[in-house]
Amino acid sequence: MKNFIIKLLQKKKIFLSRTNWKQFYFNRIGKEKLIISFDEIIKKFITYPNPIIFDVGANKGETIERFNRIFEATSFHCFEPNKIAFDILKKFENDKIKINNFALGDKIEKKNFFNYPKTSSSGFYSINQNSKIYDINKNFSNSTVEVSTVDKYCEDNGISKIDILKIDTQGHEKFVLIGSKKIIQTKNINFIEIEIHLGNQYNRNPTTFYEIEEILNKDYRLIGIDRHGNVIGDMDFQFNALYASRNLF
Repeated sequence: MKNFIIKLLQKKKIFLSRTNWKQFYFNRIGKEKLIISFDEIIKKFITYPNPIIFDVGANKGETIERFNRIFEATSFHCFEPNKIAFDILKKFENDKIKINNFALGDKIEKKNFFNYPKTSSSGFYSINQNSKIYDINKNFSNSTVEVSTVDKYCEDNGISKIDILKIDTQGHEKFVLIGSKKIIQTKNINFIEIEIHLGNQYNRNPTTFYEIEEILNKDYRLIGIDRHGNVIGDMDFQFNALYASRNLF
């Protein structure tokens, strides 16, 4: 009876296996649980010293502290146009951490910038009055900031490879990716971690997954998102997505 069922399934091109594929996968990556953080994934692939990290939207150095806990020796290139955040960020500056007081985007230009009291909210867009962060950011100021591109910065500084490109620019992420087109097409960025706003936190049209995928899909693969939710329950809904080079994953 058993052989009859097996043959019947094989005719339908259904094959049985004794392998526990979930356990096989966990054994390969050395984990025994389903939830694996971005940091754990990145650390499994970047095992060599002195990785190069671009922190676009560095704010007050949270990403520097995060990756310094993971890697013993790390080279950072940080970009923060908000002057208050930049002045705090400067305390991290040394021969391995370069701090830049300008923004990155899709072209070289000067652009109006909103400086909010909550510095991590600062960016190129005004905040929606219905957003939960509006009240704490009502007393803002504007400034004109310099904007460059990832490709131009890499060219000027002799950088041909980036291990991690982290982008957190309050809705401007798509334009940072456009300005990284050359190095993206060479697949010489191992990981791209990007914040995606699907909600209406800012007075702008939210970047869609289609727009991000249109830029990255050919050369990069989406391998994870860090939270779930929706804009009905949270009009400010946002999450981080992790992409890996197709050379790597």
